[in-house]
Amino acid sequence: MKSTTPILSALLALAMTGLADKTCTPSFDYCSDVLLDSKGFSQDDLTAALQGTGYENEDLGDILFHCTNPGQIGHAKLFCGRCKSLNQHGQCSYRPEDMPPPRRRRAKTLPPAAGMQVVVPLLSSSMLRSRQRDHPLDASVARPQPKRRRVEIPSSQNRRDREASVDVYSVSSDQSHPPATHPTETGINAHIARLSRLQHAVDARTGRLKDEPDDDMFLLQVPGVTNGHPRARARSSSIAESPAQLPSDLMDNLIATYLAREYVNWPIFDLSEFQSACEQVSNLHNLSTGSSGFHAILMMVICLSGLRYRRVDDAYLQSLFHQAQGMTGSPDWQGTPWMRVQCLFLQCQYLNATGNPRQAWALIGYTIRLMQGLGLQSKTNGRDGRERQQRELGRRLWHSAVILERMLALQIGIPPQITNPLQVLLPTHLDTDYIDSVSGTIPSDSGERPSIVEFLIACSRLYGHVNDIAAWEADARVRHDSCAAKKLLALDLAPFLKIDAQLYDWQISLPSFLRIDRPAALADDPIVRRQRNILRARYLYIRLRLYRPLLALGVALSTWCSCRPGGHPHMTEAEPSSVETPMVNSIVRDTSIKCAVIAAELVELIWENTDNLLDGGPDDARLMSGSPYWENVDFLYACGTVMLAARLCPFLKNNAVVSRARRKACWARLLLLFNPYHGFRGNGHLGDLMRLCRSTLENLSSALKRNASGDGSAGLNEEIRNRLVDRTMDAPARGRERRRRTTTSGLTQRAYFGWIESLPVDLVNEVA
Repeated sequence: MKSTTPILSALLALAMTGLADKTCTPSFDYCSDVLLDSKGFSQDDLTAALQGTGYENEDLGDILFHCTNPGQIGHAKLFCGRCKSLNQHGQCSYRPEDMPPPRRRRAKTLPPAAGMQVVVPLLSSSMLRSRQRDHPLDASVARPQPKRRRVEIPSSQNRRDREASVDVYSVSSDQSHPPATHPTETGINAHIARLSRLQHAVDARTGRLKDEPDDDMFLLQVPGVTNGHPRARARSSSIAESPAQLPSDLMDNLIATYLAREYVNWPIFDLSEFQSACEQVSNLHNLSTGSSGFHAILMMVICLSGLRYRRVDDAYLQSLFHQAQGMTGSPDWQGTPWMRVQCLFLQCQYLNATGNPRQAWALIGYTIRLMQGLGLQSKTNGRDGRERQQRELGRRLWHSAVILERMLALQIGIPPQITNPLQVLLPTHLDTDYIDSVSGTIPSDSGERPSIVEFLIACSRLYGHVNDIAAWEADARVRHDSCAAKKLLALDLAPFLKIDAQLYDWQISLPSFLRIDRPAALADDPIVRRQRNILRARYLYIRLRLYRPLLALGVALSTWCSCRPGGHPHMTEAEPSSVETPMVNSIVRDTSIKCAVIAAELVELIWENTDNLLDGGPDDARLMSGSPYWENVDFLYACGTVMLAARLCPFLKNNAVVSRARRKACWARLLLLFNPYHGFRGNGHLGDLMRLCRSTLENLSSALKRNASGDGSAGLNEEIRNRLVDRTMDAPARGRERRRRTTTSGLTQRAYFGWIESLPVDLVNEVA
């Protein structure tokens, strides 16, 4: 049986065809001929499509048009009432030659007053535009209450024309204050309304909509606030009670912290509209007084900035998060669909910051699909300044979500799901995007005015390589039961060299205020300094992930292998100078050295810019001037595995750039950097993960000291090792037991080097 969606779409098309021009009404036989013959549907398909509508046993003509003369439906000489009243029989589009042969149908008994009545929702132009933007998942969003209006028919018309009067429901276009109650649509009218919303969403996703978005589609409106006082409304029972209030001065600091540390990196709002909306909320420190869309956004803003404050309790932040989450998923959502997207993006950030990358990845994927359903990729034109501002804000929101999805994909160890992020163009700079406009400082006299859009574009271009890096990691992965030398000789290095060249081009094309290797006139600006350090840390981590597979190959080539007589290693300290050594060995050696240097630099960068949590004092602007501590989790663990692998490479023993003393100091700092995280959020998932990362690295270090062959399997328990194998083997789940048995037997023949590419997500069953 076919899907019911095409049938309902065809029903909707047939109904709307007759209603659009109001000139003619197709007969039952014509409709059934279209559905059952031309469209290829069976009677069973039609019956299944009408299940639950109350029309399962009705004739198709009665369902669509409620005709009072069913015995005449399909008759070759019947014309529509409109054409008959205008004496236009010859111009009726449903002429006898167009009709299929008549069929006898059992007559239905209907009251006379119901003759030729059609009850359909008549939408205003603004409501049509809003429905074109709505996603099908937002069908439960509150709708304005319709006002019933009867179209008057002049008394000069005969009784038959009066019986053909039409009841019409008009919907007010004013959506600023939607009522708490809504009418309930039943029968075929409800199905037509749902199909209409679905068709608009499909058109938006496929780019077939021609209308431009409303000017205020991103407006941070506060519909529950009137003259500075929140309007009372019925609260949903699914929303938890608000937690205790925070002092007003702390609330102001939290909002300022969000703007200076999160908004400048993820500009998903219009700054002036955000500040204006905050001013409309009179009782800012008690968020329970309102439940509009902006209140949910404000709760998430407090959650994100509260993670950096010592005075804010974890339980309070978690309670705020659950309350905002309930409001976002509530059918009583008071806000635009785009406000919902912005709130969902903030929730993704919070989940990632609290040690839940899998949940964050699932939610950001849903958020991106929601944006696609709203038709963002088709909204590319702007006729005036306001529309251009809205267009640029939509582009920022899209690319911020894509960047976050790719960051999470790196954390989880999977390829990103959005393969073409440039289906929405990169944002361009506006006059309101300067950093000094956010911080409120005077523009510099040096002639350089940094912009938050430049940082966003740089991150978008940087994380545009994640898909290629994920494919490279899979191609260059060393299997535990294979020879590393054979793997290296068969490996195609062209993708690696291409990504390496593109990263070099990315680095030299950065604006001067974002380059850490050049002195900048604005280096003392706290926001500029943080953005430089964050971008440098992310760049080093991307480089490390690119080089790490060749480091693992270098370690495998430097250990015992059964392919050569006496188990002689394929690569030694003196062998690269030999004429017989292939050039790929030199590439592996140089890449391994660079990978160790990158790990040392990344640890030193985090060490220099890691401070205590904020306390609201005057020194807060200069504290925590590096990447957020929740991002450092993956950075530090990857550096730890690289430092351990560097111990096993013979060509790194006497290297002057990354000497043994530097590696030892780096290892000591790395372990110390895990300790402050106990004080940050030590009672949550992130604290547990940090403790597990440190203990795993220490266990690996002890295992490598006991086993000179480089086998670190003793440093990983069986569950961690099995999860790592499941993630890296890329095989169906039903083959896991066979792979695990193969892994266990292979460990007796060759050393296990999978720990080099392990991730923090491999250390726990589920970080949820």
